[in-house]
Amino acid sequence: TTRHGKNCLRNLSRPTYRRQHIEMSDREKLAYNTMASTVRINITTCSMEGRTSGWQDSLLNPLQSSHAMRAMRNVRLMCNGSCRLVPTLSDRFFVDTVRYLTDWGVPPIRIDVVKNFLRAAREGRTSACMRCTHSYQVLMILPCAHLLCTECIDSVTYTCSICQKVFDVDQFQILQPGFKLRWDLILNDVRLPHPIEQDGSEATIDGAGNNILALHDPAAAPPRLRRGQPHQCVYPRTWTTGKCLLCKKEHFLCCFDDDDGGGTCPVCHRPSEPCPEEETKSTYLIGELLRLRRDHRRRRT
Repeated sequence: TTRHGKNCLRNLSRPTYRRQHIEMSDREKLAYNTMASTVRINITTCSMEGRTSGWQDSLLNPLQSSHAMRAMRNVRLMCNGSCRLVPTLSDRFFVDTVRYLTDWGVPPIRIDVVKNFLRAAREGRTSACMRCTHSYQVLMILPCAHLLCTECIDSVTYTCSICQKVFDVDQFQILQPGFKLRWDLILNDVRLPHPIEQDGSEATIDGAGNNILALHDPAAAPPRLRRGQPHQCVYPRTWTTGKCLLCKKEHFLCCFDDDDGGGTCPVCHRPSEPCPEEETKSTYLIGELLRLRRDHRRRRT
């Protein structure tokens, strides 16, 4: 394949830009709401003033900036329509949540509602907020066993908006079940840059709810290099983007054995493509010779 730079082109038309607004799909909205709700639960819970402070676990704490940045980077995964977030909960946290409500004298019928919410979240189903009736995968559990979304409660709210009962902040903080968010990748007609197991990626959030929004790839990720650090570029075994896994620079010095297409670069495995007739080197050279001949004749006249 022959490549030509901008110097080979005489007249370049100005680029045209077009902006297009694409509506989010239902799957993307659900993933975004789940991630945003989990982040807001962490911030709301850790910002409440109780007998103990949760500031050390808050995503607003500069010491937790790495977890906050991971949460922001994972927003890109939610908007590609190829994955969904499923909250997971360990059996120990499930039992502890039910035990707390039982010890605090909550009626069994309300405890059953909380159990149904936890089971639905485990299965990736949504539950309705008891105040605004909007459905979310993740809700906040109050000590009175009422379920509220992050839009219906903030860090200065100490009264349940359903039963008007004042709740204890420390009980509210310890009652949050501690969900972990698992990435389920929908691999139908989706080309991924790296092979990832469908159920192997997990995202969690560090905070009062024991959640960490950090995406963990089951495959061992290559180490990150410091700027200017010498290394030998490593490329995926199959063609993806042609970028090094270490320095993220694209490989351009490709050498193809087959000029008619069908060959691959032995370094980055980029597939070759047949060069169009109007872009071949011979056509370019003939065009340049004809241009020089016309210029010569023009000068003589």
